[in-house]
Amino acid sequence: AELFAAMDRENRERADLSAWEQGTMYLRALEENMFPSQRKLAEALGVSHTWVRKAITVAELPEYILQCFRSPLE
Repeated sequence: AELFAAMDRENRERADLSAWEQGTMYLRALEENMFPSQRKLAEALGVSHTWVRKAITVAELPEYILQCFRSPLE
């Protein structure tokens, strides 16, 4: 969990990281039980629960929506 938090801080400093990428990372961390909830994840990362929820919402967009973009990174 500590390594994930450090990686997240580093990634958020990058200007080119998309909400989809961020949300995908958050989902993976939750699926792998690194954190028991979105709220605990947000607390560990020092970000708002709203930011985590919004990023995860973007990562969970249906495939047919993602296909409307050249890349989910947009």
